Amino acid sequence: MTLGNEQRVHKRAIVKVEITFKTGKQLMTSYMHNVSCGGLFIKTDKPLPLNTEIVLNFRLPNSYRLFKTRGLVVWVSPPGGKKMPGIGVQFREMSEEDADYLEKVIEKLTELESD
Repeated sequence: MTLGNEQRVHKRAIVKVEITFKTGKQLMTSYMHNVSCGGLFIKTDKPLPLNTEIVLNFRLPNSYRLFKTRGLVVWVSPPGGKKMPGIGVQFREMSEEDADYLEKVIEKLTELESD
């Protein structure tokens, strides 16, 4: 999640992995652009409205675990703007076990980015 002048609460990793997300009966597939312990960014030309609750399913690079969690659309970057189109999603209801594992994977991914 972004605060003010791009100050981030959580360390984020740049990734390009497929993600499926569902709202109501609509199932969509796109690509995740980055992830942190607080949420992720999904690149899409068909962004969902703010405050839309979604169910997320994804795997991170070099990880066996399938993350299944709920999220909330907290910001939208519309197509045709200066920034990449998509949605910022804040995690909701992630299990403590998944959150701990996610933190470890992000730490490893950010170490690889800095090499």
